[in-house]
Amino acid sequence: WFVRQTAELENQIIMTSVERIKEYTEIKPESANTEVTTPKDWPSNGRINFEHMSFRHHKKLPYVFHDISCSIKPREKVDSNSISNVGLSFLRGKISVIPQDPSLFVGTLRSNLDPFNAYDDSQLWRALDELRSLDSMTYRSVLRAILKKNKILIIDEATANVDFSTDQIIQKSIRNKFRHCTVIRIAHRLNTIIDCDRIMLFKDGRLVEFDSAFNLLQNQNSQFF
Repeated sequence: WFVRQTAELENQIIMTSVERIKEYTEIKPESANTEVTTPKDWPSNGRINFEHMSFRHHKKLPYVFHDISCSIKPREKVDSNSISNVGLSFLRGKISVIPQDPSLFVGTLRSNLDPFNAYDDSQLWRALDELRSLDSMTYRSVLRAILKKNKILIIDEATANVDFSTDQIIQKSIRNKFRHCTVIRIAHRLNTIIDCDRIMLFKDGRLVEFDSAFNLLQNQNSQFF
């Protein structure tokens, strides 16, 4: 029985890997990365604007977001530059992401925190001191973001799989270390977003409310109430 179960499990893993590789080979290549001259310190403030943005995970799947338009800070584009004029690799390097399921690469802690050897030992130790009481995958993602010092940070359900005490430590670190950044949090736990400047409330993929927690709670007709 054990041998059979092991064989079936291994077969599932192999088939999943094959299917994933096949899926990757069928992905349409991105357009040529024609880099334009962009200041190295861009974005300097982290102002963000969405204009009629719709999104779905696959062309055959329904839209997750429908025609979203909103300003996170009052400017028409990200620090006055349209991201359509910014190279993809440059753009991705300027946005830090703390995902729900962070990746851990084979190697040392240092190689995971600094895969491109961009920081010296003193910088790494300072970052490690910030969250030295934690030991989790999310912790390493937070450290990477601290090292990068980008002006835009996206947190995607980062503490969904950690206990309450770990959640509190991570949230405190995010509030302290990224207080000068534009932070977009995707969360279901209200305690992780209640102190945000404004909260986006979505229903059926559409943005229905966008206001401070105080104003939303004061409005008895609010769907956040």
